[in-house]
Amino acid sequence: MATFTKTHMSLSYLTPRTRLITRIVAVLLLLELPAHAIAATSTFGPTVLVNTESFQTIDEGDSTTNIEVRFGNTLKEKIIYDRTNLRFQFSRGIYVGGNITATGSLSVKRVMSGESLRVDKNADIWGNLGVSGSTTLKGATTINGNLKVRGGLSGTTLRVDKNADIWGNLSATGSIITKSTLTINGDNDTNDATLNFGNQTMTTAALKFENALQQFSFNAKLSVKGNLSGSSLRVDQNADIWGNLGVSGSSIIKGSETVNGSSKVRGNLSGASLRVDKNADIWGKLAVSGATIVRGNLSGASLDVSRSAIFRGNVSASGSIKTRSFLSGSTLTVDGNVILRGQEYTFPANRGVNGQALTTDGAGLLTWTTISSSGGGSGSVVFHDPAYPNVTYFGSGTTAIAGKVGTMSADLDIPNKRNFYRWQSTKTTNQAYWVSTRVRVPSNYNGWQTTAPMQFAYRSSGGFLNVHMYDTAGVAVPLTGASNLRCTSANCGIANPGWTTATITGIPGSGTFEKNGQITVLVQMVSSGSAVTDKNYADAGFMQFNFLSSTD
Repeated sequence: MATFTKTHMSLSYLTPRTRLITRIVAVLLLLELPAHAIAATSTFGPTVLVNTESFQTIDEGDSTTNIEVRFGNTLKEKIIYDRTNLRFQFSRGIYVGGNITATGSLSVKRVMSGESLRVDKNADIWGNLGVSGSTTLKGATTINGNLKVRGGLSGTTLRVDKNADIWGNLSATGSIITKSTLTINGDNDTNDATLNFGNQTMTTAALKFENALQQFSFNAKLSVKGNLSGSSLRVDQNADIWGNLGVSGSSIIKGSETVNGSSKVRGNLSGASLRVDKNADIWGKLAVSGATIVRGNLSGASLDVSRSAIFRGNVSASGSIKTRSFLSGSTLTVDGNVILRGQEYTFPANRGVNGQALTTDGAGLLTWTTISSSGGGSGSVVFHDPAYPNVTYFGSGTTAIAGKVGTMSADLDIPNKRNFYRWQSTKTTNQAYWVSTRVRVPSNYNGWQTTAPMQFAYRSSGGFLNVHMYDTAGVAVPLTGASNLRCTSANCGIANPGWTTATITGIPGSGTFEKNGQITVLVQMVSSGSAVTDKNYADAGFMQFNFLSSTD
Protein backbone atom coordinates (compact mmCIF):
# COMPACT_ATOMS: atom_id res chain seq x y z
CA MET A 1 0.00 0.00 0.00
CA ALA A 2 1.25 3.43 -0.78
CA THR A 3 2.52 5.53 2.10
CA PHE A 4 1.30 9.04 2.62
CA THR A 5 3.41 11.52 4.53
CA LYS A 6 1.70 13.99 6.69
CA THR A 7 2.40 17.65 5.71
CA HIS A 8 1.93 20.75 7.76
CA MET A 9 1.47 23.24 4.97
CA SER A 10 -1.59 25.37 4.20
CA LEU A 11 -2.88 26.51 0.78
CA SER A 12 -4.39 29.77 2.04
CA TYR A 13 -1.33 31.94 1.29
CA LEU A 14 -1.09 30.86 -2.43
CA THR A 15 -2.37 33.04 -5.20
CA PRO A 16 -5.44 31.89 -7.10
CA ARG A 17 -3.29 31.01 -10.10
CA THR A 18 -0.90 29.05 -7.96
CA ARG A 19 -3.73 27.20 -6.25
CA LEU A 20 -5.17 26.22 -9.66
CA ILE A 21 -1.85 24.94 -10.91
CA THR A 22 -1.43 22.95 -7.70
CA ARG A 23 -4.80 21.25 -8.11
CA ILE A 24 -4.06 20.38 -11.75
CA VAL A 25 -0.73 18.78 -10.73
CA ALA A 26 -2.43 16.78 -7.99
CA VAL A 27 -5.00 15.41 -10.44
CA LEU A 28 -2.28 14.47 -12.92
CA LEU A 29 -0.37 12.63 -10.17
CA LEU A 30 -3.44 10.66 -9.29
CA LEU A 31 -3.94 9.70 -12.91
CA GLU A 32 -0.38 8.30 -12.99
CA LEU A 33 -0.97 5.93 -9.93
CA PRO A 34 -1.61 2.24 -10.55
CA ALA A 35 -5.17 1.00 -10.34
CA HIS A 36 -4.57 -0.92 -7.07
CA ALA A 37 -3.06 2.16 -5.46
CA ILE A 38 -6.13 4.20 -6.41
CA ALA A 39 -8.34 1.48 -4.99
CA ALA A 40 -6.32 1.34 -1.81
CA THR A 41 -6.59 5.06 -1.20
CA SER A 42 -10.33 4.82 -1.25
CA THR A 43 -10.26 3.24 2.20
CA PHE A 44 -8.69 6.40 3.66
CA GLY A 45 -11.28 8.77 2.28
CA PRO A 46 -9.83 10.15 -1.00
CA THR A 47 -11.00 13.69 -0.24
CA VAL A 48 -8.61 14.01 2.72
CA LEU A 49 -5.16 15.18 1.60
CA VAL A 50 -3.70 16.42 4.86
CA ASN A 51 -4.47 15.20 8.43
CA THR A 52 -2.74 16.77 11.38
CA GLU A 53 -4.87 14.95 13.97
CA SER A 54 -3.38 12.37 16.40
CA PHE A 55 -5.45 9.63 14.78
CA GLN A 56 -6.12 8.25 11.30
CA THR A 57 -9.65 7.35 10.27
CA ILE A 58 -10.27 4.61 7.70
CA ASP A 59 -13.53 4.56 5.76
CA GLU A 60 -16.07 1.83 6.51
CA GLY A 61 -16.46 1.11 2.81
CA ASP A 62 -20.01 -0.08 2.06
CA SER A 63 -20.55 -0.90 5.79
CA THR A 64 -20.66 -4.70 5.06
CA THR A 65 -17.08 -5.68 4.23
CA ASN A 66 -14.20 -6.11 6.66
CA ILE A 67 -11.82 -3.20 7.13
CA GLU A 68 -8.15 -3.89 6.45
CA VAL A 69 -4.75 -2.31 6.85
CA ARG A 70 -2.36 -3.96 4.40
CA PHE A 71 1.45 -4.03 4.52
CA GLY A 72 3.33 -4.29 1.20
CA ASN A 73 2.21 -5.44 -2.23
CA THR A 74 4.36 -8.58 -2.01
CA LEU A 75 4.30 -9.14 1.76
CA LYS A 76 0.50 -8.84 1.91
CA GLU A 77 0.29 -9.01 5.69
CA LYS A 78 -2.86 -7.50 7.21
CA ILE A 79 -4.57 -6.10 10.23
CA ILE A 80 -8.25 -6.87 9.70
CA TYR A 81 -11.29 -5.82 11.60
CA ASP A 82 -13.72 -8.77 11.33
CA ARG A 83 -17.07 -7.03 11.12
CA THR A 84 -19.07 -10.24 11.61
CA ASN A 85 -17.21 -11.49 14.73
CA LEU A 86 -16.55 -7.93 16.00
CA ARG A 87 -12.82 -8.43 16.51
CA PHE A 88 -9.37 -7.59 15.12
CA GLN A 89 -7.30 -10.21 13.38
CA PHE A 90 -3.53 -10.22 12.67
CA SER A 91 -2.27 -12.28 9.79
CA ARG A 92 1.08 -12.73 11.58
CA GLY A 93 2.27 -13.17 15.13
CA ILE A 94 2.36 -10.20 17.47
CA TYR A 95 5.36 -9.36 19.59
CA VAL A 96 4.72 -6.94 22.40
CA GLY A 97 7.65 -5.55 24.31
CA GLY A 98 5.41 -4.46 27.15
CA ASN A 99 2.21 -5.75 28.69
CA ILE A 100 -1.03 -6.71 26.95
CA THR A 101 -4.19 -6.07 28.91
CA ALA A 102 -7.51 -7.20 27.44
CA THR A 103 -10.76 -6.24 29.17
CA GLY A 104 -12.73 -8.41 26.75
CA SER A 105 -12.05 -11.68 24.97
CA LEU A 106 -8.64 -12.57 23.52
CA SER A 107 -8.53 -15.27 20.82
CA VAL A 108 -5.14 -16.62 19.68
CA LYS A 109 -5.10 -19.13 16.79
CA ARG A 110 -1.43 -19.98 17.21
CA VAL A 111 1.20 -19.79 19.92
CA MET A 112 0.98 -17.11 22.63
CA SER A 113 4.03 -16.62 24.85
CA GLY A 114 5.27 -14.15 27.39
CA GLU A 115 6.81 -13.70 30.79
CA SER A 116 3.42 -13.39 32.49
CA LEU A 117 -0.15 -14.20 31.48
CA ARG A 118 -3.00 -13.08 33.66
CA VAL A 119 -6.61 -13.85 32.86
CA ASP A 120 -9.11 -12.38 35.31
CA LYS A 121 -12.09 -14.19 33.83
CA ASN A 122 -12.74 -17.16 31.59
CA ALA A 123 -10.15 -18.39 29.07
CA ASP A 124 -10.90 -20.87 26.30
CA ILE A 125 -7.69 -22.40 24.94
CA TRP A 126 -8.21 -24.75 21.96
CA GLY A 127 -4.57 -25.50 21.34
CA ASN A 128 -1.57 -26.19 23.55
CA LEU A 129 -0.82 -24.14 26.66
CA GLY A 130 2.87 -24.27 27.58
CA VAL A 131 3.94 -22.65 30.86
CA SER A 132 7.56 -22.57 32.05
CA GLY A 133 6.77 -20.65 35.22
CA SER A 134 3.97 -20.59 37.76
CA THR A 135 0.34 -20.59 36.66
CA THR A 136 -2.38 -19.25 38.95
CA LEU A 137 -5.98 -19.82 37.86
CA LYS A 138 -8.58 -17.93 39.88
CA GLY A 139 -11.51 -18.73 37.65
CA ALA A 140 -12.65 -21.53 35.39
CA THR A 141 -10.21 -22.62 32.66
CA THR A 142 -11.15 -24.91 29.77
CA ILE A 143 -8.27 -26.34 27.72
CA ASN A 144 -9.33 -28.37 24.68
CA GLY A 145 -5.78 -29.30 23.66
CA ASN A 146 -2.60 -30.22 25.51
CA LEU A 147 -1.42 -28.34 28.62
CA LYS A 148 2.26 -28.51 29.47
CA VAL A 149 3.39 -26.87 32.71
CA ARG A 150 7.05 -26.97 33.66
CA GLY A 151 6.57 -25.11 36.93
CA GLY A 152 3.75 -24.99 39.45
CA LEU A 153 0.06 -25.21 38.46
CA SER A 154 -2.44 -24.08 41.08
CA GLY A 155 -6.10 -23.20 41.23
CA THR A 156 -9.34 -23.89 43.10
CA THR A 157 -10.42 -26.51 40.54
CA LEU A 158 -8.55 -28.43 37.84
CA ARG A 159 -10.57 -30.59 35.47
CA VAL A 160 -8.96 -32.70 32.76
CA ASP A 161 -11.43 -34.44 30.44
CA LYS A 162 -8.76 -36.55 28.71
CA ASN A 163 -5.27 -37.81 29.47
CA ALA A 164 -2.87 -35.84 31.67
CA ASP A 165 0.88 -36.56 31.81
CA ILE A 166 2.37 -35.08 34.98
CA TRP A 167 6.18 -35.32 35.17
CA GLY A 168 6.55 -33.56 38.50
CA ASN A 169 4.57 -33.38 41.73
CA LEU A 170 0.80 -32.97 41.79
CA SER A 171 -0.32 -31.15 44.93
CA ALA A 172 -4.02 -30.67 45.64
CA THR A 173 -5.66 -29.20 48.74
CA GLY A 174 -9.05 -30.46 47.56
CA SER A 175 -10.35 -33.54 45.82
CA ILE A 176 -8.78 -35.23 42.79
CA ILE A 177 -11.34 -36.98 40.57
CA THR A 178 -10.34 -38.98 37.52
CA LYS A 179 -12.81 -40.62 35.16
CA SER A 180 -10.10 -42.52 33.35
CA THR A 181 -6.73 -44.10 34.16
CA LEU A 182 -4.31 -42.56 36.70
CA THR A 183 -0.77 -43.74 35.94
CA ILE A 184 2.14 -43.37 38.39
CA ASN A 185 5.70 -44.03 37.17
CA GLY A 186 4.58 -44.12 33.57
CA ASP A 187 8.10 -44.66 32.23
CA ASN A 188 7.85 -48.35 33.34
CA ASP A 189 11.26 -48.47 34.98
CA THR A 190 12.33 -50.77 37.85
CA ASN A 191 11.79 -48.19 40.58
CA ASP A 192 9.05 -48.52 43.19
CA ALA A 193 6.03 -46.28 42.61
CA THR A 194 4.83 -44.50 45.74
CA LEU A 195 1.68 -42.52 46.48
CA ASN A 196 2.17 -40.43 49.64
CA PHE A 197 -0.59 -39.18 51.89
CA GLY A 198 -0.21 -36.18 54.18
CA ASN A 199 2.56 -33.60 54.49
CA GLN A 200 6.29 -34.20 54.12
CA THR A 201 6.80 -34.95 57.82
CA MET A 202 4.24 -37.73 57.71
CA THR A 203 6.40 -40.34 55.99
CA THR A 204 4.50 -43.39 57.27
CA ALA A 205 1.32 -42.82 55.24
CA ALA A 206 2.12 -44.18 51.78
CA LEU A 207 0.89 -46.65 49.21
CA LYS A 208 3.82 -48.25 47.43
CA PHE A 209 4.06 -50.71 44.55
CA GLU A 210 7.16 -52.78 45.22
CA ASN A 211 8.58 -53.60 41.81
CA ALA A 212 10.84 -56.45 42.95
CA LEU A 213 7.99 -58.29 44.73
CA GLN A 214 5.31 -57.18 42.27
CA GLN A 215 2.92 -56.24 45.07
CA PHE A 216 1.29 -53.24 46.74
CA SER A 217 2.15 -52.37 50.32
CA PHE A 218 0.62 -50.02 52.89
CA ASN A 219 2.94 -48.84 55.65
CA ALA A 220 0.05 -47.51 57.73
CA LYS A 221 -3.36 -48.78 58.77
CA LEU A 222 -5.86 -49.63 56.02
CA SER A 223 -9.58 -49.25 56.66
CA VAL A 224 -12.01 -50.58 54.03
CA LYS A 225 -15.64 -49.57 54.52
CA GLY A 226 -16.95 -51.64 51.59
CA ASN A 227 -15.73 -54.77 49.80
CA LEU A 228 -12.04 -55.60 49.37
CA SER A 229 -11.22 -58.24 46.76
CA GLY A 230 -8.18 -59.40 44.82
CA SER A 231 -6.15 -62.45 43.82
CA SER A 232 -3.78 -61.92 46.76
CA LEU A 233 -4.04 -60.01 50.06
CA ARG A 234 -1.13 -59.94 52.51
CA VAL A 235 -1.32 -58.31 55.94
CA ASP A 236 1.94 -58.42 57.91
CA GLN A 237 0.41 -57.13 61.14
CA ASN A 238 -3.03 -57.03 62.76
CA ALA A 239 -6.17 -56.77 60.65
CA ASP A 240 -9.58 -55.89 62.11
CA ILE A 241 -12.36 -56.86 59.71
CA TRP A 242 -15.82 -55.70 60.75
CA GLY A 243 -17.63 -57.07 57.72
CA ASN A 244 -17.35 -60.27 55.71
CA LEU A 245 -13.99 -61.70 54.63
CA GLY A 246 -14.22 -63.87 51.50
CA VAL A 247 -11.04 -65.55 50.23
CA SER A 248 -10.99 -67.72 47.09
CA GLY A 249 -7.27 -68.52 47.31
CA SER A 250 -4.79 -69.14 50.12
CA SER A 251 -4.86 -67.04 53.29
CA ILE A 252 -1.75 -66.90 55.51
CA ILE A 253 -2.07 -65.06 58.82
CA LYS A 254 1.19 -64.44 60.69
CA GLY A 255 -0.27 -62.13 63.30
CA SER A 256 -3.69 -61.61 64.85
CA GLU A 257 -6.82 -61.29 62.77
CA THR A 258 -10.15 -60.24 64.23
CA VAL A 259 -13.22 -60.76 62.04
CA ASN A 260 -16.44 -59.40 63.54
CA GLY A 261 -18.56 -60.60 60.63
CA SER A 262 -18.44 -63.65 58.41
CA SER A 263 -15.17 -64.99 56.97
CA LYS A 264 -15.34 -67.12 53.83
CA VAL A 265 -12.16 -68.83 52.62
CA ARG A 266 -12.28 -70.96 49.47
CA GLY A 267 -8.59 -71.83 49.57
CA ASN A 268 -6.15 -72.45 52.41
CA LEU A 269 -6.28 -70.60 55.73
CA SER A 270 -3.20 -70.85 57.92
CA GLY A 271 -1.74 -68.96 60.84
CA ALA A 272 -0.15 -69.27 64.27
CA SER A 273 -3.52 -68.89 65.95
CA LEU A 274 -7.13 -68.92 64.74
CA ARG A 275 -9.96 -68.02 67.08
CA VAL A 276 -13.60 -68.17 66.06
CA ASP A 277 -16.06 -66.96 68.73
CA LYS A 278 -19.13 -68.09 66.82
CA ASN A 279 -20.00 -70.59 64.11
CA ALA A 280 -17.50 -71.50 61.37
CA ASP A 281 -18.55 -73.32 58.20
CA ILE A 282 -15.55 -75.06 56.63
CA TRP A 283 -16.28 -76.62 53.23
CA GLY A 284 -12.77 -77.94 52.67
CA LYS A 285 -10.11 -79.40 54.92
CA LEU A 286 -9.13 -77.94 58.30
CA ALA A 287 -5.50 -78.77 59.05
CA VAL A 288 -4.26 -77.73 62.51
CA SER A 289 -0.71 -78.39 63.70
CA GLY A 290 -1.40 -77.06 67.18
CA ALA A 291 -4.35 -76.98 69.55
CA THR A 292 -7.90 -76.30 68.35
CA ILE A 293 -10.53 -75.11 70.80
CA VAL A 294 -14.12 -75.04 69.61
CA ARG A 295 -16.75 -73.68 72.02
CA GLY A 296 -19.59 -74.00 69.53
CA ASN A 297 -20.39 -76.48 66.79
CA LEU A 298 -17.74 -77.99 64.51
CA SER A 299 -19.08 -79.57 61.32
CA GLY A 300 -17.74 -80.45 57.91
CA ALA A 301 -17.54 -83.08 55.19
CA SER A 302 -14.25 -84.40 56.56
CA LEU A 303 -12.31 -83.90 59.82
CA ASP A 304 -8.76 -85.28 59.98
CA VAL A 305 -6.92 -84.91 63.32
CA SER A 306 -3.35 -86.20 63.18
CA ARG A 307 -2.78 -85.78 66.93
CA SER A 308 -4.81 -85.90 70.11
CA ALA A 309 -8.24 -84.27 70.14
CA ILE A 310 -10.30 -83.49 73.23
CA PHE A 311 -14.01 -82.84 72.66
CA ARG A 312 -15.81 -81.53 75.73
CA GLY A 313 -19.14 -81.60 73.97
CA ASN A 314 -20.81 -83.95 71.52
CA VAL A 315 -19.18 -85.37 68.40
CA SER A 316 -21.73 -86.21 65.72
CA ALA A 317 -20.77 -87.81 62.39
CA SER A 318 -23.06 -88.79 59.53
CA GLY A 319 -20.19 -90.65 57.87
CA SER A 320 -17.21 -92.64 59.12
CA ILE A 321 -15.03 -91.89 62.16
CA LYS A 322 -11.53 -93.34 61.98
CA THR A 323 -8.91 -93.22 64.72
CA ARG A 324 -5.32 -94.46 64.51
CA SER A 325 -4.89 -94.33 68.26
CA PHE A 326 -7.16 -94.24 71.34
CA LEU A 327 -10.79 -93.16 71.19
CA SER A 328 -12.28 -92.37 74.57
CA GLY A 329 -15.13 -90.38 75.96
CA SER A 330 -18.01 -90.43 78.41
CA THR A 331 -20.44 -91.45 75.65
CA LEU A 332 -19.87 -92.89 72.18
CA THR A 333 -22.88 -93.14 69.85
CA VAL A 334 -22.59 -95.01 66.55
CA ASP A 335 -25.70 -95.30 64.39
CA GLY A 336 -24.15 -97.61 61.78
CA ASN A 337 -21.46 -100.26 61.57
CA VAL A 338 -18.06 -100.04 63.26
CA ILE A 339 -14.78 -100.79 61.50
CA LEU A 340 -11.95 -101.96 63.80
CA ARG A 341 -8.53 -102.67 62.32
CA GLY A 342 -10.03 -102.86 58.86
CA GLN A 343 -12.81 -105.33 59.87
CA GLU A 344 -16.44 -104.22 59.79
CA TYR A 345 -18.82 -105.26 62.57
CA THR A 346 -22.58 -104.99 62.81
CA PHE A 347 -23.83 -104.59 66.36
CA PRO A 348 -27.28 -105.70 67.54
CA ALA A 349 -29.98 -103.04 67.78
CA ASN A 350 -30.78 -103.82 71.48
CA ARG A 351 -28.87 -104.05 74.74
CA GLY A 352 -29.43 -107.76 75.32
CA VAL A 353 -30.27 -109.15 78.75
CA ASN A 354 -28.32 -109.99 81.85
CA GLY A 355 -26.00 -112.92 81.34
CA GLN A 356 -25.55 -112.47 77.58
CA ALA A 357 -22.36 -111.71 75.67
CA LEU A 358 -21.60 -110.51 72.15
CA THR A 359 -20.63 -113.27 69.77
CA THR A 360 -19.73 -113.13 66.10
CA ASP A 361 -20.71 -115.29 63.17
CA GLY A 362 -17.23 -114.89 61.69
CA ALA A 363 -18.52 -112.46 59.03
CA GLY A 364 -18.81 -109.44 61.35
CA LEU A 365 -22.41 -109.97 62.56
CA LEU A 366 -22.50 -109.61 66.36
CA THR A 367 -25.36 -111.03 68.43
CA TRP A 368 -26.23 -111.42 72.09
CA THR A 369 -25.68 -114.98 73.34
CA THR A 370 -26.58 -116.38 76.76
CA ILE A 371 -23.51 -117.58 78.66
CA SER A 372 -23.20 -120.04 81.52
CA SER A 373 -25.05 -119.13 84.71
CA SER A 374 -22.12 -120.44 86.70
CA GLY A 375 -20.12 -117.33 86.26
CA GLY A 376 -19.98 -116.45 82.59
CA GLY A 377 -17.46 -117.56 79.99
CA SER A 378 -16.49 -117.03 76.40
CA GLY A 379 -16.76 -118.71 73.04
CA SER A 380 -14.57 -121.57 71.89
CA VAL A 381 -13.80 -122.00 68.20
CA VAL A 382 -12.70 -125.22 66.54
CA PHE A 383 -11.24 -124.58 63.10
CA HIS A 384 -10.46 -127.32 60.55
CA ASP A 385 -8.62 -126.51 57.33
CA PRO A 386 -7.84 -129.05 54.62
CA ALA A 387 -6.43 -131.51 55.09
CA TYR A 388 -8.94 -132.06 57.94
CA PRO A 389 -7.73 -133.96 61.02
CA ASN A 390 -8.96 -137.53 61.44
CA VAL A 391 -10.06 -137.50 57.77
CA THR A 392 -11.11 -140.34 55.50
CA TYR A 393 -12.24 -140.36 51.87
CA PHE A 394 -14.77 -142.76 50.40
CA GLY A 395 -17.12 -143.25 47.48
CA SER A 396 -20.71 -144.25 48.03
CA GLY A 397 -23.39 -144.19 45.41
CA THR A 398 -26.93 -143.14 46.20
CA THR A 399 -30.16 -143.40 44.32
CA ALA A 400 -29.77 -139.82 42.98
CA ILE A 401 -26.02 -139.99 42.44
CA ALA A 402 -24.83 -143.45 41.48
CA GLY A 403 -21.39 -142.65 40.07
CA LYS A 404 -18.17 -142.12 41.92
CA VAL A 405 -15.71 -141.71 39.03
CA GLY A 406 -13.40 -138.74 39.30
CA THR A 407 -10.32 -137.29 40.97
CA MET A 408 -10.03 -136.08 44.60
CA SER A 409 -7.05 -133.79 45.28
CA ALA A 410 -5.77 -131.44 47.98
CA ASP A 411 -4.45 -128.11 46.72
CA LEU A 412 -3.51 -124.54 47.68
CA ASP A 413 -5.22 -121.43 46.30
CA ILE A 414 -2.13 -119.22 46.28
CA PRO A 415 -3.77 -115.83 45.57
CA ASN A 416 -6.33 -116.36 48.36
CA LYS A 417 -3.97 -118.42 50.58
CA ARG A 418 -6.52 -121.18 51.15
CA ASN A 419 -6.15 -124.96 51.46
CA PHE A 420 -8.93 -126.92 49.77
CA TYR A 421 -10.14 -130.29 48.52
CA ARG A 422 -11.18 -130.59 44.88
CA TRP A 423 -13.41 -133.28 43.39
CA GLN A 424 -13.46 -133.29 39.57
CA SER A 425 -14.92 -135.72 37.02
CA THR A 426 -14.91 -136.13 33.25
CA LYS A 427 -18.17 -138.04 33.22
CA THR A 428 -21.33 -136.52 31.77
CA THR A 429 -23.39 -137.64 34.77
CA ASN A 430 -23.12 -136.56 38.39
CA GLN A 431 -20.29 -138.26 40.24
CA ALA A 432 -19.92 -138.00 44.04
CA TYR A 433 -17.21 -138.58 46.63
CA TRP A 434 -17.14 -138.05 50.39
CA VAL A 435 -14.80 -136.50 52.94
CA SER A 436 -15.32 -137.57 56.55
CA THR A 437 -13.74 -135.88 59.58
CA ARG A 438 -14.13 -136.17 63.36
CA VAL A 439 -14.44 -133.08 65.59
CA ARG A 440 -13.84 -133.15 69.34
CA VAL A 441 -16.29 -131.28 71.56
CA PRO A 442 -14.36 -128.90 73.92
CA SER A 443 -14.05 -129.87 77.54
CA ASN A 444 -15.62 -126.56 78.60
CA TYR A 445 -18.50 -126.97 76.15
CA ASN A 446 -21.57 -124.95 77.18
CA GLY A 447 -23.64 -124.90 74.02
CA TRP A 448 -23.55 -123.58 70.47
CA GLN A 449 -23.47 -120.03 69.13
CA THR A 450 -27.02 -119.51 67.94
CA THR A 451 -26.72 -117.40 64.78
CA ALA A 452 -23.70 -119.13 63.22
CA PRO A 453 -22.91 -122.38 65.02
CA MET A 454 -21.06 -123.78 61.99
CA GLN A 455 -19.42 -122.13 58.99
CA PHE A 456 -18.22 -123.86 55.83
CA ALA A 457 -16.17 -122.35 52.94
CA TYR A 458 -16.71 -123.63 49.40
CA ARG A 459 -16.70 -122.82 45.69
CA SER A 460 -17.87 -124.72 42.63
CA SER A 461 -18.03 -124.72 38.85
CA GLY A 462 -20.89 -126.90 37.63
CA GLY A 463 -20.73 -128.95 40.85
CA PHE A 464 -22.23 -128.67 44.33
CA LEU A 465 -21.67 -129.88 47.95
CA ASN A 466 -23.81 -131.30 50.80
CA VAL A 467 -22.80 -131.20 54.50
CA HIS A 468 -24.05 -133.75 57.08
CA MET A 469 -23.45 -133.98 60.86
CA TYR A 470 -23.79 -136.75 63.45
CA ASP A 471 -23.77 -135.89 67.18
CA THR A 472 -21.70 -137.60 69.85
CA ALA A 473 -24.42 -140.27 70.12
CA GLY A 474 -24.14 -141.02 66.37
CA VAL A 475 -27.53 -139.51 65.55
CA ALA A 476 -27.95 -137.32 62.45
CA VAL A 477 -28.43 -133.63 63.22
CA PRO A 478 -30.99 -131.79 61.03
CA LEU A 479 -28.99 -128.93 59.50
CA THR A 480 -30.26 -125.80 57.76
CA GLY A 481 -28.34 -124.20 54.86
CA ALA A 482 -26.09 -127.24 54.39
CA SER A 483 -27.39 -128.80 51.16
CA ASN A 484 -26.95 -128.03 47.47
CA LEU A 485 -24.13 -125.54 48.11
CA ARG A 486 -23.09 -124.18 44.73
CA CYS A 487 -21.79 -120.92 43.25
CA THR A 488 -24.36 -118.70 41.58
CA SER A 489 -24.32 -115.16 40.25
CA ALA A 490 -25.73 -114.04 43.59
CA ASN A 491 -22.90 -115.32 45.78
CA CYS A 492 -19.52 -116.40 44.38
CA GLY A 493 -20.15 -116.09 40.64
CA ILE A 494 -20.34 -118.54 37.74
CA ALA A 495 -17.74 -117.64 35.10
CA ASN A 496 -14.84 -117.24 37.54
CA PRO A 497 -16.22 -118.43 40.89
CA GLY A 498 -14.68 -117.19 44.10
CA TRP A 499 -14.88 -118.45 47.66
CA THR A 500 -17.99 -118.03 49.76
CA THR A 501 -18.86 -119.09 53.32
CA ALA A 502 -22.10 -120.83 54.19
CA THR A 503 -23.62 -120.29 57.64
CA ILE A 504 -25.09 -123.60 58.75
CA THR A 505 -27.70 -123.51 61.53
CA GLY A 506 -30.16 -125.93 63.15
CA ILE A 507 -27.60 -127.39 65.55
CA PRO A 508 -28.66 -125.63 68.79
CA GLY A 509 -31.76 -127.26 70.26
CA SER A 510 -31.22 -130.69 68.71
CA GLY A 511 -28.66 -133.43 69.06
CA THR A 512 -26.53 -134.63 71.93
CA PHE A 513 -23.11 -133.12 72.44
CA GLU A 514 -21.07 -134.43 75.30
CA LYS A 515 -17.92 -132.71 76.49
CA ASN A 516 -14.83 -134.32 74.96
CA GLY A 517 -17.09 -136.38 72.69
CA GLN A 518 -16.62 -136.79 68.92
CA ILE A 519 -18.80 -135.25 66.23
CA THR A 520 -18.75 -136.73 62.73
CA VAL A 521 -19.01 -134.35 59.77
CA LEU A 522 -19.49 -135.64 56.22
CA VAL A 523 -18.99 -133.49 53.11
CA GLN A 524 -20.42 -134.89 49.88
CA MET A 525 -18.74 -133.36 46.81
CA VAL A 526 -20.63 -133.75 43.52
CA SER A 527 -19.16 -133.03 40.08
CA SER A 528 -20.09 -133.70 36.47
CA GLY A 529 -18.20 -132.96 33.27
CA SER A 530 -21.38 -132.27 31.35
CA ALA A 531 -21.73 -128.63 32.40
CA VAL A 532 -18.20 -127.34 31.78
CA THR A 533 -15.94 -129.89 30.10
CA ASP A 534 -12.60 -130.37 31.92
CA LYS A 535 -13.46 -127.46 34.22
CA ASN A 536 -16.31 -128.97 36.27
CA TYR A 537 -15.39 -129.23 39.95
CA ALA A 538 -16.48 -128.80 43.57
CA ASP A 539 -14.06 -127.37 46.16
CA ALA A 540 -14.30 -127.73 49.96
CA GLY A 541 -12.50 -125.25 52.22
CA PHE A 542 -12.33 -124.66 55.96
CA MET A 543 -15.05 -125.61 58.45
CA GLN A 544 -15.45 -123.73 61.72
CA PHE A 545 -17.45 -124.74 64.79
CA ASN A 546 -18.49 -121.94 67.17
CA PHE A 547 -19.08 -123.35 70.64
CA LEU A 548 -20.02 -121.59 73.85
CA SER A 549 -17.71 -122.36 76.74
CA SER A 550 -17.92 -122.02 80.48
CA THR A 551 -15.27 -121.04 82.99
CA ASP A 552 -15.74 -124.17 85.16
